[in-house]
Order: sequence, then structure tokens, then C-alpha cells
Amino acid sequence: MGVVFNPQSGQPTFTSLERDLGDLPINTLAYDDLAGDLYAGTDFGPLVLRAGASEWALAGVGFPEALMVDLEIVPEQRILEAATHGLGIYYLRLPELR
Repeated sequence: MGVVFNPQSGQPTFTSLERDLGDLPINTLAYDDLAGDLYAGTDFGPLVLRAGASEWALAGVGFPEALMVDLEIVPEQRILEAATHGLGIYYLRLPELR
């Protein structure tokens, strides 16, 4: 979900970002403020919804098909860190900003 808060009315407006996910469990999210990309940790690895895209895609290769319990972005280093349930911690270099 995307949300925009209207301070005048005091009401938030929610927008679905589900797109083509279907019935896929999302365990954690990380938003890349610099690129505008949204990363989702699933039971099968990380996905990304690129800024302006209409479909989710695999975030990268080499991640195990394991439950992702946490995603963190290190913006200065352009790295996405992904913690799994029982299979360790992995990282992915994010695309350089244009």
C-alpha cells in the first residue's frame, strides 16, 4: 500500500501496490528513497517494484528460496541487505543512480 496523508482533512489515502503479486505472502518491505523502488521480502526471496513500473520483478539472483524476515537498505553503499529464516544474511548491490 502506498499512503498519502492530507493534513487539512486529517485523513490518509491508501493506494494498492499489489499489482501482479497474487496470493504471495509479503513478510517485510524496504523502500529505496533515492531511486523510488520498493522491495518486498517473500517466502521465496526478494522482489522489487521499480519506480513507475506496473509489475513486480525478481530483485536479483543468488538469494535462496527462503523466508525473508527483514530487508534493509544502506543508501550510501547502494546495498539491499536481506535476512532469512535460518539460511543467513545476503546482500544485493542496488543499481547506481543516474
